[in-house]
Amino acid sequence: MIALYLQRSIGVLLGWNEVAHLGSSHFIQVGSHVMGLAGLVLTTMGFILMGRERANARHQQQALLDPLTGVPNRRALMDALERALAQAGRERRPVALLMVDIDWFKRVNDTYGHLAGDAVLVAVAQCLRGGLRGQDFIGRYGGEEFLALLPGTDASGARMVAEHLRTRVEHLAMPWASETIRVTVSIGGHARIPDDAAGAQVMVDVADQAMYAAKRAGRNCVELLNAPLPQAAADSAVPV
Repeated sequence: MIALYLQRSIGVLLGWNEVAHLGSSHFIQVGSHVMGLAGLVLTTMGFILMGRERANARHQQQALLDPLTGVPNRRALMDALERALAQAGRERRPVALLMVDIDWFKRVNDTYGHLAGDAVLVAVAQCLRGGLRGQDFIGRYGGEEFLALLPGTDASGARMVAEHLRTRVEHLAMPWASETIRVTVSIGGHARIPDDAAGAQVMVDVADQAMYAAKRAGRNCVELLNAPLPQAAADSAVPV
């Protein structure tokens, strides 16, 4: 609009008196209105498209996050794991995966209620995320299970990270009402240089078996497996 009024002013100074009258049907007058209308339409369309693009990006991001804890969900985890395995396979570098399960989580729900259980999940998720390195990736795999992806990490490095995470959770104190809730985690890990047989689900399955081995070892500990356990041992029921 400033540009249009400036155009009118210049027109008047140059002797085009018709532009000074808004009702005049002069080609400059008509052109000014057409330009103003076109600018308004284009600007409006730009704002609409920009808002739609931002909304789509926000929805896509939310679709990859766990709504309770705010960390990536299983879909995002598996996508990240597939990409990490592909890159590590090309570079012949190791990848480690940690399955983290909160010990006796059902007791928390039964003792303090499900709202307290939700608060514990949120606190543990943030505690785990704060204990990882910049290149690592963690998300909620399901229920009270979290999965940590450690690119460029061998078995010894995975054990160090897992012990660090276990200790952080063990020292975590969560106030609830007039009490303090404390929990521990059992962590199972698996590290390898990816090959044709090391798909994402295979890595997850071995880490999951290692986590159940940690449960059987007494909980609040770390177990690493280099290969899957025999099926009979893997299927052994262990309360969590």
